[in-house]
Amino acid sequence: MADTASRFLSEFSAAAPRGYEMGADIRGLVNDLTNTVSGTISLAAQAGRESAAILADDTLYPEGRSRLAREAKESARAKVAEADAAFDVKYTVAEAALYQAARPVVPKAETASARMDAQMLLDGALNRKDVSISRVLQRLAGRQDAVGALVSSDWLEDYAVARGIDTEILEPAKVLIQHSALEGAAKSGDPERSAAARAALALRSLRQAQTSARAFARLTLGR
Repeated sequence: MADTASRFLSEFSAAAPRGYEMGADIRGLVNDLTNTVSGTISLAAQAGRESAAILADDTLYPEGRSRLAREAKESARAKVAEADAAFDVKYTVAEAALYQAARPVVPKAETASARMDAQMLLDGALNRKDVSISRVLQRLAGRQDAVGALVSSDWLEDYAVARGIDTEILEPAKVLIQHSALEGAAKSGDPERSAAARAALALRSLRQAQTSARAFARLTLGR
């Protein structure tokens, strides 16, 4: 499990932009996440070694050895749980911050025309039975212009409500829409938005690394 977590960390490092390419706030969030994964592995491994060393110390009474070994693991479990909870919060914040940083900014002068264009394109898709609205949304979200920015924002829910569409139907498509928006931003010529998008797309590896680190901690420290 520890090796698997390290492999996912390496995957993230290979796919994500270098630190200097990201803003200070986002860089700090990403560093906190990677440090939490590494810290979870180190903490569990150290507590496991300490517990084993205590149990092997024949200068201590058996009951004392068991108690000290148990306390070492309990202390580590508490610290791992605290770091784990912090990881979940910071991951959610990083995910939202990176997505926002990756999206193109719509100039106020273009907002009205972009809204009209988006409505026209989506209305046309809704009126055709042979067209997948989900694919249209993904294609539009990948555009690095005002229309793409609108479709990949909360505006889409307002549009759905206005057209009498159940917003819950959009939920499964949102993941695909956001992914398309990030892929488009990653290929854009804007260095800052591209870096944010690449980091956002690589976050999944960090989540998998933390999942593996949690499993390693449970196996090493017990439940």
